[in-house]
Amino acid sequence: MKMKTVNVSKLKAELSKYLRLVQKGQPILVMDRNNAVAQLVPAAPKDKFSELVERGLILPPREDAKEICITPVKIACSKEELLKDFLEQRTDRF
Repeated sequence: MKMKTVNVSKLKAELSKYLRLVQKGQPILVMDRNNAVAQLVPAAPKDKFSELVERGLILPPREDAKEICITPVKIACSKEELLKDFLEQRTDRF
């Protein structure tokens, strides 16, 4: 998308119009006496996780959670035996 240019006085007079363009993804180069002074670009979208934290629907992880390390455990049976045992335990519940 080609960047539009606008001088400061026109931007001030029609700010809402230019903000709508930026919101739709159109970057705007702001000029003052033929010198570029600013660039208006859409704000970076928030990821879904940050949005949910901001809305109070979930809590961010605690700082100390980053230090938790899970050590792999060696299993003394085959994957097939492990899966069979797991499935038997699951079916016992229902």
